Amino acid sequence: MCGVMKATRWRWRYQNIIMMGDFNCNLFDSVKSVRFNSFCERQNLCYRHNCIPTFFDLAHRSTSLLDFFVCSSPDLIKKSGQVQCPGISHHALVLCSFGFPVSRVSDRITYLDFSNLSSDLIVQQLERSNIADVFSTANVNAQINILNSSLSNVLDQVPTKSREINTNRDVSRFRAFKAFMDNKTESNWHIFCRLRNSAKTVVRNVKRRLDSELFVGKSSKALWNNLRQVGVSDSSEHGIDCDANELNSYFLSHQLPEVVVEEISPELNRANEFSFRSVNFVELKVAFMKIKSGAVGHDRIRMKLLKLVFPIIGNILLYIVNNILTSSCFPDEWKVARVTPIRKSGSSDDFSNLRPISVLPILSKVVENIMKCQMMEHFDVFSLIDDCQSAYRKGHNTTSLLLSLTDSIRKHVSPSRFCIVLSLDSHC
Repeated sequence: MCGVMKATRWRWRYQNIIMMGDFNCNLFDSVKSVRFNSFCERQNLCYRHNCIPTFFDLAHRSTSLLDFFVCSSPDLIKKSGQVQCPGISHHALVLCSFGFPVSRVSDRITYLDFSNLSSDLIVQQLERSNIADVFSTANVNAQINILNSSLSNVLDQVPTKSREINTNRDVSRFRAFKAFMDNKTESNWHIFCRLRNSAKTVVRNVKRRLDSELFVGKSSKALWNNLRQVGVSDSSEHGIDCDANELNSYFLSHQLPEVVVEEISPELNRANEFSFRSVNFVELKVAFMKIKSGAVGHDRIRMKLLKLVFPIIGNILLYIVNNILTSSCFPDEWKVARVTPIRKSGSSDDFSNLRPISVLPILSKVVENIMKCQMMEHFDVFSLIDDCQSAYRKGHNTTSLLLSLTDSIRKHVSPSRFCIVLSLDSHC
């Protein structure tokens, strides 16, 4: 009855339910099968059998109907029957064939066609949305709301385009195999072998070419990018079945405590004091072009769209960015991320096994890039970063750190001295 109990839980998840086997319920006994019949009525299930015994008790010289099919869609049953198995089992072998409708997966994909978005239409939509109102307010959040609304209007006008996925599937070898199974002659077998070997050769050559193009002589960063492009990723990233609100509450409960920064006394005059400065159009364009990510945040604004409208709204973006830098006010909309849970290990039912991947709005990354450049420039001018630090520095990585550490050990090791390396793994 285990399968019957599971049917109660899975009935709402599946379109069709099929159970078969020994249900330990004799349908010939109308009294003992009352509970089973009641269960099938409640779950809209029906059973299928041939009205002949399926179990033979030789000791008591009795027969019963224990083996049958239980399904939710009897109209899908094409054929059913049973085969007696004397000398092998006291139970009969029950069999049934179902005709399930198979929906063909579409071989076409639909996407936004930014190449057919005219500049005249962009200007027209921006004028209708009154994007120039950005200059009439000094509130950063209000400026971002006007900008997002204007860009959303343009995004809604982007035409969609569909194209057919070229699978290049060669079905000739499958037809040849079917021909051999229908008529098992030596000629048909040789035809199938020739087509099969030809397909294997093509696959082998494609694998070698891809291996040479994607992996041979590539850096670590380029290697991982190529792996992601060809779809090599953890399959557990998809299909995590959990309540979004519960998962969000869990992630929020494990965030770092808010850091309280005490106000610096104005009497302190520090020579290396730092503050963000306004940028010009060239600096904004350089920071904008450095963004290579194509991830889309909760605001639906894509990098392809921004590249099209940047020549038109560049001065507006410059005004907003400089307002953010000088007012030290980061927009609230840019603090909201689209979070995707990725399973690290173990079961995805345990939230501690999930790692949140946050995708912020693409424009926030432009401002972050500008801030980073100004901070690193300040650190370099006043030598605030130790020469031994390799993390978060341009031109430094784990390789430079290992080379520096190995060279330091080599210089200090001698027959009369030895080196001790102390490694710390700090988790905040």
